[in-house]
Amino acid sequence: MANRCGWCHHPDGHLWTQRVLNGEAVRAVARSTPYSDAAGQRHLQNHVQPELRRTSPARVSSFVERLLGLADDAAMVRERALQTSNSATVLKAAAVEHDVLGTLMGRLGINSATVAAELAEADALAAALLSVVREHPDWPILAEHLAPELDRQGAHELADAMRDQPQRPVLEAVPSTREISS
Repeated sequence: MANRCGWCHHPDGHLWTQRVLNGEAVRAVARSTPYSDAAGQRHLQNHVQPELRRTSPARVSSFVERLLGLADDAAMVRERALQTSNSATVLKAAAVEHDVLGTLMGRLGINSATVAAELAEADALAAALLSVVREHPDWPILAEHLAPELDRQGAHELADAMRDQPQRPVLEAVPSTREISS
């Protein structure tokens, strides 16, 4: 029989989750609970992260974008410091980059396996969508409707791929005389 999540079923569990979402480290919050740090991480990964995606994807994605922007900024500073041989700044920028990425992973319960699986699913979805749309007899109409929605969702490359499909020759839709006579 599987164990139930202590964080989900404890009367104060929602308070602990809120503390983590407000920026407190899972480890620090877990110390004030009767549960382990690992239990807190499992709770975030298995229950909080999926719920956040379902209820407020914009909030999660903007949080992720902000953190990734900070990580990119730190990486840029690290690269410039490397070019100028400023080892102290290289170490500081690398530490900031590490902390930001750790925060991203820790707060959302993301691990590398989760990210890899979700990226593979997103790639498969995009490939399947393009394949189906290209083969559908009304693909120009589908593309016309999907591309603007993909742009609104921020998937500009997929929207462009949808728009850039070459028009099928008109004669392709007309059966050949052999097909008609058989």
